[in-house]
Amino acid sequence: MIDMNYTYPKTRIIFQNVIVVVDKFHIVNVLNRVFIKTRVRIMKKSVPFSRKFKALNH
Repeated sequence: MIDMNYTYPKTRIIFQNVIVVVDKFHIVNVLNRVFIKTRVRIMKKSVPFSRKFKALNH
């Protein structure tokens, strides 16, 4: 078994028959990073101090 982290692709190449275990922490961590990147990208496109900007800023 291996843990889902940044070394996963390399490990998967070396150990082809490995059982992959994904825990809640890593799922939430990945989703949180994607959410923050998306929020920041949208904020950069919106007008500062607009209602949309303020909603995304909190």
